[in-house]
Amino acid sequence: GFHTFHIDLTRQYCLYTKQGYDEMACVKLKPQFDRDCFPKERKPQLEAWQANGELPYVIGRDWFASEAYTWTLRSTIFMWSCAILTVFLRWFGTARGWDWVNEPVILLVTIST
Repeated sequence: GFHTFHIDLTRQYCLYTKQGYDEMACVKLKPQFDRDCFPKERKPQLEAWQANGELPYVIGRDWFASEAYTWTLRSTIFMWSCAILTVFLRWFGTARGWDWVNEPVILLVTIST
């Protein structure tokens, strides 16, 4: 069957082959992988990469699902919209003489979002 993994893209993960009753691909956090797992055999290509100073486990940006790009774009647009709206509201409200835009509670709510 299929399993859905939800991962934090700010942390390092290892994709490895789990061998047991069935053989399947799995994902673990890199520190947990280093602690729990060991390589079955060293591959000549791995040694060549290490000799050249390359990291064999670096994953290119194109590897990630398109949903990650969509989520990132939506989040970025939302954050910039909030920032621009806040600046505009403070500028417009101060020009109009609205004292509530400079209230400490409003400023704290603005900073916390």
